[in-house]
Amino acid sequence: MAAPTVISAEHRHAGQRPPIGDTEEQAPAGPLPPDPRRRELSTSSLHCQRWATGRRQRWQRAVPGERFDARHYEVHRIDRSVAAPFVIARHYSGTHVACRQSFGLYRSGALVGVASYCVSSAQALQLAYPELTPGAEALELGRFVIADDEPGNVETWLDARCREYLFTSGVRAVLSFADPVPRVDARGRVLFAGHVGYIYQAGGYRIAGRSTRRTQWQLPDGTYLNGVTMQKIRAQKPGHEAAERRLVQQYGARPIRAGEKPAAWLQDAVRDDPAVGLSLIQHGGCHRYLRVLGTARQAAQVKINRRLRADWATLDDHKDLPFGPYPKHPDPPHRPSAPARAGQVGRDTG
Repeated sequence: MAAPTVISAEHRHAGQRPPIGDTEEQAPAGPLPPDPRRRELSTSSLHCQRWATGRRQRWQRAVPGERFDARHYEVHRIDRSVAAPFVIARHYSGTHVACRQSFGLYRSGALVGVASYCVSSAQALQLAYPELTPGAEALELGRFVIADDEPGNVETWLDARCREYLFTSGVRAVLSFADPVPRVDARGRVLFAGHVGYIYQAGGYRIAGRSTRRTQWQLPDGTYLNGVTMQKIRAQKPGHEAAERRLVQQYGARPIRAGEKPAAWLQDAVRDDPAVGLSLIQHGGCHRYLRVLGTARQAAQVKINRRLRADWATLDDHKDLPFGPYPKHPDPPHRPSAPARAGQVGRDTG
């Protein structure tokens, strides 16, 4: 097998705003700000977000005097078999994606970061980029995870290198989402603080409104039983066996009975069974970010849907679309509600 292609560590991403934890001053002595797990910090702060194994989110202070040195890093294309274990062990969702392209960040030969691009929704890609082909010319950044102990500025460097790779493979634009809705369990514990996408703001993405509001089915550990998974089960599409097995073995749902309709099983054995502990979350939608690739001239040839933002729709066609204003704070946390047990079914379009 041929050695994987490597993007040179000597590339630079000139002209981009400093990302989380990277400023020109050294970090002052002192403790972290109060409850750093409960909020996202600005790009001007001296803290950066990291994910440890066990899906533990934390904000760490940049080490005084430490600076990101690109000479120590390389980016490789990697298979899902390499990307998935790294992401699942660290990402708050506890899941990976059916990726089209994945890239690994390596320091001294060790995998310390993963970016995976997918087509979780062709409709969402077409809504953002009406003239591009989902999967070939437009992809969604589905997972972006950096391990502990990596310095500030590594996020935007990896993001920039991935975009270079994508562009050479024919991809012309990227879509990404930042989930600002905190995940709180029935006891009020914050499982995920929510984030507004500072890495995308630092990387020159445009903010383009929020995705559709919906009711999410939240499992006890804070993961969502999303609409894609539920549709696999209802329609018995490939992958339904693994999804059903996970609900039975990990969350205590009873096995599906012979002859039972999968949709009825989802409601009766998963949604309405108190033993499973599923809650309903009224989700206000994720922040939508757009990034067109290539030079300014090449990017100008990609059509962006101006109806995604009211102020964009009023601009002349020849006017450049503004990047901001960017959101700076996650949504306030709301305690999840238990599903109605009397046969009332909420929207499950997650």
